[in-house]
Amino acid sequence: MFQSRKLLSPLARLHLGALALLSLNAPLLFAQDASLFQTELWPIFEKYCVDCHSGEKAKADVDLTQFGAETKLYEERSFWELVSELVVEREMPPDNKPQPTENERIALLTAIEAGLAELDCGTDARPGRVTARRLNRNEYNNTIRDLMLVDLSPADGFPADEVGYGFDNIGDVLTLSPIQMERYLDAAVEITEAAIRTDIPTWPPEERHQGEDFISDTDDVRPDRDRYLGLFREGEGWMQLEVEKPSVYRLRIRSFGDQAGPEAPRMSVSVNGDRVTEIDVPVTSVEPQIDEIEVTLPAGRPKIAVGYLNNFNSNGDRNLFVDYIDVIGPLDAPKPDIPPSHAKWIPERPAPGTELRAVVGKIALDQAL
Repeated sequence: MFQSRKLLSPLARLHLGALALLSLNAPLLFAQDASLFQTELWPIFEKYCVDCHSGEKAKADVDLTQFGAETKLYEERSFWELVSELVVEREMPPDNKPQPTENERIALLTAIEAGLAELDCGTDARPGRVTARRLNRNEYNNTIRDLMLVDLSPADGFPADEVGYGFDNIGDVLTLSPIQMERYLDAAVEITEAAIRTDIPTWPPEERHQGEDFISDTDDVRPDRDRYLGLFREGEGWMQLEVEKPSVYRLRIRSFGDQAGPEAPRMSVSVNGDRVTEIDVPVTSVEPQIDEIEVTLPAGRPKIAVGYLNNFNSNGDRNLFVDYIDVIGPLDAPKPDIPPSHAKWIPERPAPGTELRAVVGKIALDQAL
């Protein structure tokens, strides 16, 4: 009798509707009840079903007495779905047997639905496959605009997106063809060129003056090896700057010397004839030294001079060489305007000598946080 099937009658559909409403809360009502079969199902089976479905001669070979308090309906899902269907269709109990009330019938169906809705957390999870899909053209344009802060639509030149079921964002439909990948690479160049500016001036302004370009009144202070300012006797070499208004500047001086005698070569730095500082240079050309000093330069054409103070040549020949002077400033100069797209990724100019890997690593970490 459990194998028979019929089309759903109007009354059966009504019962199913009521079951659906009740079963919305069914997992909450029964999911934590380990004796669902014993408390909800068995009383009704015992009253209406076990006379026919028990023992060795159970009809349709269905023995309801084999189920106990720990029965988990979801472990025999097909059987209990069939039971539910037969109860809905009113094939069980048969017409010639006592019939459960409507409330009992709904309670039975609700309990079966609750038992089938329980989760077996002891089995291996098999959630299935999730397709890693690419962005469609609209999503790509919107993402680039929001992420990179540039007003571009690079995806307008991409191949048309595939459509499935009326949608163009289904992962199993969207493909990644070779021409699509080429367009991605072209777009990457276009986007980075628009977002990252390469024409932003250095701040503070910085200008290098090579030693060979310095001026001197004596042959003992002259260009050397097409690069340096060589000071072979006491004397000085100088250069002149254009300064719009009195401001503080930083001078970065790279120098070395021929070492001889008890002292290191001593270098002086002057502005318009006023000595600013004296610096000992105890190194050779193998490893030159770099010194930085801050000076206030007046408006006009101030003269910056480097001098040699302690020549020695009685037992060896001590000389001084200046490779270059970097003039940095004015230090109060306004910072150049940086577009938001650039500032998001490179908020400040890396310090001189900073390794590229360290700069990129800091940017990546800041964006991740």
